[in-house]
Amino acid sequence: MKRRSFITSSILAYGGLETFLNHDIHAGNPMDLNEELNTDQPAILLKTLENDNLIVKIYSNGVFEMVDRKNQITWDTWPVAIQDKGQVEEGHVWMRTGRSQTEQYPGHFRAELTGENFKYTLIARQQKIVGTFLCQVKLEGPWLVFKVLNVDDTIPSLVFPPPVKSEAIVIPKGVGEIIRDAEERFIYPRNIYPFYTRLNMRWLGGLKGEGGWIGIFDEGFEDAYGFVANRTASPMWIRLCREAGINSSPAISRLLQ
Repeated sequence: MKRRSFITSSILAYGGLETFLNHDIHAGNPMDLNEELNTDQPAILLKTLENDNLIVKIYSNGVFEMVDRKNQITWDTWPVAIQDKGQVEEGHVWMRTGRSQTEQYPGHFRAELTGENFKYTLIARQQKIVGTFLCQVKLEGPWLVFKVLNVDDTIPSLVFPPPVKSEAIVIPKGVGEIIRDAEERFIYPRNIYPFYTRLNMRWLGGLKGEGGWIGIFDEGFEDAYGFVANRTASPMWIRLCREAGINSSPAISRLLQ
């Protein structure tokens, strides 16, 4: 059976933030893994996207600020997304969905505008560069569209965009689950939820006041993964085992109002 690698994303339900994500792996790492990148640089506004539905500001530290004009609700993302150090899908019978703090790190981003696209550098602890990826970000009607164009081989899995700040997380797990409280302890549960085996519907969502966002996995939903940790829900892109001879093909996640 042909499996897919995929990227998924989050969306504002009330402004209509869609994510269309794809990837084309390019071999090679253009950077020295020992190279350091200063993550303490001030955030710079790289570009503002605007139409009748949304105003989106894209910053150099990976933050997205989104204004839903219809409902007058403002959303923004965190500048950090928790990343796995290694390959998540190991090709065993059952995927290990629980993740340990020891196999993850807080991923920071440094973005720069390259023509019409954005080049993102993923940065681990001690400001060590993990790799880069190229992302197209644009508005299509009521949707904000992300399309990841290529990812370095040195990034075995990728959580991007960073999670949207939310007062509660909603996931279709079991009869449905709402996560309202953030963990105050340092070590909190971290879980990857694939569709079919953990999620019984193809979406992740969040709430804030009277507003909400929902991310819906569309084409490629059979390989849809969501990463949930400490009252955040994020899409996770999985690079499948090349050693197993599994071919990669594009996948789409479509997010609706």
